[in-house]
Amino acid sequence: MTTYVVLLRGINVGGQKKIKMADLRAWLETAGMQGVRTYIQSGNLVLDSPHARQEVEQQVHQVLLEHTGWDIPVCARSAAQWQALVDALPYPQAAVDTPQFIGVVFFHAPPQADPTAGLKAEDWLPEQFAHNAEELYLHLPGGFGRTKLTNNFWEKQAGVHATTRNWKTVLTLQSMTD
Repeated sequence: MTTYVVLLRGINVGGQKKIKMADLRAWLETAGMQGVRTYIQSGNLVLDSPHARQEVEQQVHQVLLEHTGWDIPVCARSAAQWQALVDALPYPQAAVDTPQFIGVVFFHAPPQADPTAGLKAEDWLPEQFAHNAEELYLHLPGGFGRTKLTNNFWEKQAGVHATTRNWKTVLTLQSMTD
C-alpha cells in the first residue's frame, strides 16, 4: 500500500461543483481506496492504494465522473513525493516568518513547456517563483488575492491543468500522511 495526497481542482469553490466530503470518502472507499481522509472542503484527500500514482489519479477521476458527471482534474503525489516537495521549499525563512504568503502550484502532468520560460524573475519582485519538476513554489508577500501569478496564469504557461494550495494546507496534508 502507498499513501497518496490527492488534490482535486475547482470543487466547492464559489458555490460551484459542490461535493460533500463524506460522500466523496464513501465513493472512493467503495471503489477500493482505503483510509480515505479529507481536509477542508476544497478537494484535499489522503488515501491508501496499492496502485501506481497515475492509476490512482484515473480511478479518482472516474469515480468523480460517475457520481457527479463532472470532468474534474485530479493530481496525486505519494507521501514520499509530498515530503520531498516540502523539503525542497526554496523560501525556508518565509515559511517561518510569513507562511501565509507561500503556495505551491501542482501540475497535473509534466508541463508541456517550462512555465517560467520567458519570465524575468526581477520583473515580478517582490513576488517570487521557482519551478521544481511538477510543482512551482510561490512566495507572494502581497498575498494571494493581489497577485497576477494565479493558478490560471500558471496553467497557461505550462499548458496543463494545475491546482494551487497554500503552505498551511501543504503542511497539514503532509501531517496526514503519517
